[in-house]
Amino acid sequence: MYRAVVCGVNNSIGQTPLSFAESDAQAIFRTFTGALGPADEENSKLLLGARATRGNVLRVLQAYAQRGTDYLLFYFSGHGSEDGLALADGMLEYWELHAALANLPARARLVILDACHSGAYGGLVEVGGVGDLQESWAEVLAAALPGTRVLCAARSDELSAEGGSIRMGHFTWALLEALHRGKGSLRSKNHRWVSDSEAFYLARAHLLSRWPNDAHPDCRNLSGDFPMLLSHAHAPIGRGALSIRPHARGYAADVEVVAARRTGVPMLLKCRLIDESRVEIGTETRIVVPTTNDDSGVLRFQFPRSALPYEHRQALDWGYQVPLHWAVSLVDPYHGYVLGKATRRVVYRRQDHAPLF
Repeated sequence: MYRAVVCGVNNSIGQTPLSFAESDAQAIFRTFTGALGPADEENSKLLLGARATRGNVLRVLQAYAQRGTDYLLFYFSGHGSEDGLALADGMLEYWELHAALANLPARARLVILDACHSGAYGGLVEVGGVGDLQESWAEVLAAALPGTRVLCAARSDELSAEGGSIRMGHFTWALLEALHRGKGSLRSKNHRWVSDSEAFYLARAHLLSRWPNDAHPDCRNLSGDFPMLLSHAHAPIGRGALSIRPHARGYAADVEVVAARRTGVPMLLKCRLIDESRVEIGTETRIVVPTTNDDSGVLRFQFPRSALPYEHRQALDWGYQVPLHWAVSLVDPYHGYVLGKATRRVVYRRQDHAPLF
């Protein structure tokens, strides 16, 4: 089980508005819940803008603590200080985040903070009930949260940056570059994963080579055993061609999609069924991995009769024609680019030799 809690806040109380914190959070969420990511949307949470409040963040972490998980990713993009993270309704102090994570049983937790002064999360904390005794964050982390890793965009006395030549936060851009270009230092069965340590050191190299005067990313407790993204360093990205044709058997809500794509390049095929009123009836997504060069595969998409709205089923039962629209897109799962699109209007009717299912 892998869960992700991803937050992005452009506008926080008393702070200058940011431009890309929320879109950065969306990009991270798509990456970790996408085809090559270890999480899925059902078991993860994306909190943006006004929804990214202290109460919502702590409630989500509390809920996940009750349900349990093996791996947890916590990502935040927005303003930060030496005391905490600036959420939509105020400051979430580092000790509050620390306490919420401490209550969450997991094999490993990864905290990624793209915010100014975020290195303070890995700075000094007071050990509760021991007066003025101070210990380094790494020592406290090892004692209280042995499975927690931390990636920070800046040291405690530095400011992180966004924009300029890219429409993203610099650290998040570098991290995504590292994830997509990583060779996969962590192996699991037949898969190669980009690990926490590989991603961090590649990200820091990308960032400082492009912006040498930027803040210096910081890390704590990386062990190289936290899976972040399936490696596709050697997979070329090609374009795909699509076509849609009605299935010869004439079943309702039944179509064939012909997809041409390149060898070894995983692609996402997203199919939507829409009625004449532009109301979506259903969606289906499949991962396509061709095994031969310029492979042209035929994929069949079906939506059972029970998935159709009542009025459509009734019309088909009475022998009327029912026009439906199919919209199919071929998507690069690494970056979200659309590689091909196709749409088609298909008129269905009940046939004696092809009963509805």
